Amino acid sequence: VEHIGIAGKYVRLIIVFLQCFLSTLTGAMIYQCVKRICNKDRISFYAWMLYVLLLGLSPWVVVPYSDSSCLFLPVFLFWMYQMLKNGKGTYWKAVAIGVTAGIGYELKPMMIIVFIAIVIIEILENIKKKANRKQWSIVLILLISIMGTMLSYQSLDLLSKMGFEVIKPDGAFYLFVKSPQPDAVEVCQK
Repeated sequence: VEHIGIAGKYVRLIIVFLQCFLSTLTGAMIYQCVKRICNKDRISFYAWMLYVLLLGLSPWVVVPYSDSSCLFLPVFLFWMYQMLKNGKGTYWKAVAIGVTAGIGYELKPMMIIVFIAIVIIEILENIKKKANRKQWSIVLILLISIMGTMLSYQSLDLLSKMGFEVIKPDGAFYLFVKSPQPDAVEVCQK
């Protein structure tokens, strides 16, 4: 974070603010997803309230940890999938879902579970409807998009092995924070 000129004492506050923002955004997307599925405001409100009670009031929201930061990704993926069902721009939406799933997989591998569920739902719906070529092409676009995104990350490794200097946008399960003082144990005991 020092690379962008933010003072060290505000880093935690900025991360907590970002996590709170992402949690609020996740709650709004959950409300919208349930609203689209059930078409009832009351059930959507209950789903949102459940989210607020289970996660929104959790003290873990203010702990700089990748689970808190990346929780919005699977919900965002499902929200985009519901947008795909609206009809207009379906190919671009399918590409966006695949790319988001690929990037999300690099940050938090659990993203692949939501993506696999979306692909299975699309395959089963196409089999049930005896889908035409256009409907099957959406499944193909989803798969090609995620594979292309994941392969692009792998190509970065290949380029570095060939001698090129490559900066890989790493994702991780954990956020390792360096102690602001040389004695990390002393910092933890304060």
